[in-house]
Formats: sequence, structure tokens, C-alpha cells
Amino acid sequence: MGRETNRGGRGAERNVDEYLRALPEPDRSALEHLRSVIRAAAPNAEETISYRIPAFRFHGPLVFFAATPRHLSLYGVSPPRSRPS
Repeated sequence: MGRETNRGGRGAERNVDEYLRALPEPDRSALEHLRSVIRAAAPNAEETISYRIPAFRFHGPLVFFAATPRHLSLYGVSPPRSRPS
């Protein structure tokens, strides 16, 4: 199967459920599973849409995930670096 379609909609999704509903199978199932793994690992994280893709925040950005035309992605976020005194 090709991945020619636009992934995850066009930025009009207001929440992660809408983002996932816009995806075809098997991408939807794969990202729903990833979402459940993230929720289990970070139960206090807030789920949101940021940069037009699903994100989890906990004291700042934690992770993002997305469907693209050719692959699914998970983006980890590094903690802010402290400045030397």
C-alpha cells in the first residue's frame, strides 16, 4: 500500500481523537497503540495538538507523534539546558 494521502488532516483537527480519525488503517491503529503506551508511561501528561500534530506535555513538551506521507514518526523532546553561571 502506498502512502500518497495527506496524513493527519490539514491542521483543522482540534484534538488528538480528530487527528487519529482522519488517518487510514493501519496507521490509525499503530498511532492509537503508541498513544496508549505514552499514556501508560506518563499518566499525568496533558494531551494536545501542537504544530498541527499530537503532543504530550508534562512541565513542558514531552513527545510528539505524527503520520507523514511515507512513515509514522515519534519525536522526543530534550529538557531545556541550563545556562552556566
